[in-house]
Amino acid sequence: LIIVTVHAFGIYVAPEKIFTYGISNMNDDDIRFANEKERRFKLVAHVEKIADNKLIMCVMPQLISRNKYIYSVEDEFNGVVIKGLFYDKQFMFGRGAGGYPTGSAVLSDITACLYDYKYEYKKRNDSVLPTYTTEHTFRVYFRYKTAEQRNLLNFSKVREQYSSEEYNYIVGDVTISNLKAHQEELRTADCFVAAYPFD
Repeated sequence: LIIVTVHAFGIYVAPEKIFTYGISNMNDDDIRFANEKERRFKLVAHVEKIADNKLIMCVMPQLISRNKYIYSVEDEFNGVVIKGLFYDKQFMFGRGAGGYPTGSAVLSDITACLYDYKYEYKKRNDSVLPTYTTEHTFRVYFRYKTAEQRNLLNFSKVREQYSSEEYNYIVGDVTISNLKAHQEELRTADCFVAAYPFD
C-alpha cells in the first residue's frame, strides 16, 4: 500500500501511521452477516484522494458487494482497482502467491539489480502533493462481545444494531483515527471490524 501510494500520489506515509487490521478475528457470525447482505469479506489495501487534496489509507476487511470487481477474486489471486480522473476504473487481476509467480518476481528483481535499474517515483516531483489524514469517516460493521469492547469505537452515527446473548453487532460511522487509536485492542479482543461501503 505504501509503495502504491508513492507511485500514485508521490507521498510516503510511515507504516505505523496507517490503520491495519486483518481477518484473523473473523468468525461464522460475521460470514453469516455477509451472506445475508449478499456481500463477501475481502482484505483490502485502500488509498484514496478525497476533498481538499487529502489522502486516506488503510488496510482492513471490507464487505464487498457483487457489483465490485474484487468480489470474485479468490484463493491465491489478487486484484487491483485503479480509478483515475479521466479514465474511470481499471482492474488488474493475477496470481499473487505460489511458486511460479514468486519465482518470477524474484528473478525480475535479480535482473534489475544486475542492470543497476533504479525506479523513478515521478509523482514525488509534483508541485502540490496531497496531505495524509485519518480524519475521515467510514461506515463499518463491528461485532463485539462485551460492553467494554462496544465502547472501543466512538460511532458518530449508528445505522443498524443487533444484540443477543451470543452475538452483538453495530453498523455505523467511525473515523479512521478512532480505529487507529484502538488498533491493538481490536486485534486482541474477541471482536471484528470491517469497512462496509455504501455501494
